[in-house]
Amino acid sequence: MCGISGYYAKKTNIASGLVRKMSVLLQHRGPDNLAYFDEEFISLGHNRLSLIDFDKRSNQPFENNNYALVYNGEIYNFQDLKTTLEKEGNHFITTSDTEVLFIALVQWGIKKTLLSIEGMFAFALYNKQSKKIIIARDKLGIKPVFYFNEAEGFAFASEMKALLAIAKNKTQSQVRSMLLPLRPIENSPHFTPFENIFQLKPGHWLEVDNSGNISEETFFHCRNYVDEAYYNTLDNLSLNKITDLADELLNKSVQSMLVADASIGAFVSGGVDSSLISAIAAKQKTVKLYTANIIGKYSEFPFAQQLAKHINAPLYQYDFEPQMFIGSLAKTTWHYESPITLHPNSVPFGHVANLAMVNKEKAVLTGEGSDELFLGYPATAFYRYSKYLMWPYTSLQKAYKKIPGLSKYVQIDKTNHVSDLINQINGFEKKLAEYQNAERFNFIHSKETRHEQTLTLNMLQTHLHSLLWRNDRVGMMNSIESRFPYIDDELLRFGINLPVKFKLIKNNKFYNLKHPFILDKGIIRKVAERYLPDGLVNKKKLGFPVHGFSNCTIQKEFFINGYWQEFTGMSNSELDFMYTQSSPGFIAKIAAAEIW
Repeated sequence: MCGISGYYAKKTNIASGLVRKMSVLLQHRGPDNLAYFDEEFISLGHNRLSLIDFDKRSNQPFENNNYALVYNGEIYNFQDLKTTLEKEGNHFITTSDTEVLFIALVQWGIKKTLLSIEGMFAFALYNKQSKKIIIARDKLGIKPVFYFNEAEGFAFASEMKALLAIAKNKTQSQVRSMLLPLRPIENSPHFTPFENIFQLKPGHWLEVDNSGNISEETFFHCRNYVDEAYYNTLDNLSLNKITDLADELLNKSVQSMLVADASIGAFVSGGVDSSLISAIAAKQKTVKLYTANIIGKYSEFPFAQQLAKHINAPLYQYDFEPQMFIGSLAKTTWHYESPITLHPNSVPFGHVANLAMVNKEKAVLTGEGSDELFLGYPATAFYRYSKYLMWPYTSLQKAYKKIPGLSKYVQIDKTNHVSDLINQINGFEKKLAEYQNAERFNFIHSKETRHEQTLTLNMLQTHLHSLLWRNDRVGMMNSIESRFPYIDDELLRFGINLPVKFKLIKNNKFYNLKHPFILDKGIIRKVAERYLPDGLVNKKKLGFPVHGFSNCTIQKEFFINGYWQEFTGMSNSELDFMYTQSSPGFIAKIAAAEIW
């Protein structure tokens, strides 16, 4: 995990100073080394967090006579790629994955390399002969990269704050900024609140020439993994065979993500996902566990203690009192780069990352991605019951709609114009992707089964993106890299094609009030039975709840002469009216935007 930045000037040579300004703001991402590549009109910066090959020979920018590379990430199959490249006559002088990526790009070119590497990455490769630069981002957008293109030059960086420090145009998009309390920034894989700043989309790469001309190409989308033949193969296997396969893939993934010269720990919540990953890792090496003890009724600390005892691993906890939320909010928001509305647990999460840093960790394993791949959220299982619970409503709706115009008077018309407007503002990126995702599963004849099968693809592009954002920002504020065993390439392909009957498993137990007789995330729980005690295997999902904004009282004076009042143009009396007439939850979201 590192920080990368670059500037390609179009007219005057201003790149060097601007990149140095950006790199200072990214120092938390890579405190082990800071270095630059400079050529007329272009400069690249690299803040290094050393995990593999601590020697200075692996410092970046990595270059030869023809190319220069800055790279943030981990290529988990780099040893296999290195063997292949050596057979093709290449010689290596380091033991790093950086050199493997560099030589692959030089030898194979961008397209073959992107389809060959497995891992998480954001990188920029500059061709000294063609004077072109290529910027790429991994399949799921685990690693961030933002960019802008102005009259003076093109710039990119790992975080928005670095670009805002040098951008001439800092204009906020009026419509997107208005939506800050409603649609979290981190949900979008492309848009930001600024008119001139964008994220490079996951699975995409850009090529930029010395005139600032940009071309963009897609090399991957999760729906590319949809494979009717593979789906049918899995569909015909028994539950035991599927469990064996999932077990094998998880072990392989964890093993690949434990490769490092630095110490690697694990973030645990007490839930089954992180517990299973930690238990598998503990069979391969000693792994220290880190957790937040949310003091009060939300505490899952006893489950983390149970895990630590079961796998004989040291456990470090950060005791988080409710009042600590406010004290850490401003600093966390600065690093988070978004109003903290969607994931208030980012605040204690940051303290856990700090605890790991204090204990000399540089990377941690996490359980993110399991809920999206294997349908672990209660709402996905509840869908099967919703049509029955909604029957009185839908029956009345059908009856009233037979009388023209009546439905809107009795307020049963479900038209959501706010949602329609949000989709319009964001270019229908979410709705269009959902439509395209569903199309890929047209070979499934049952409409309900097809809907459930598509849920994984839908959640990978929005909710998972927000979780990856959270892990990157609050980990990196303490120079901690997060690794995600559940979403390595093979497990990703497996999870996307795994028939939903293995994800939402029918049983005869009243497992959860929200979805009785349905075992959510069933295949993960079946694998977990081989590694964990029953209390952890069948633990209900709590989702790392904390006392957040909804538990705070926001005084109306907080908004006077502030960002939101200036942005909306409200007078003090209008602000007072907003405060008294809006729900406390909405006021809390406005406060989060104010702090941002």
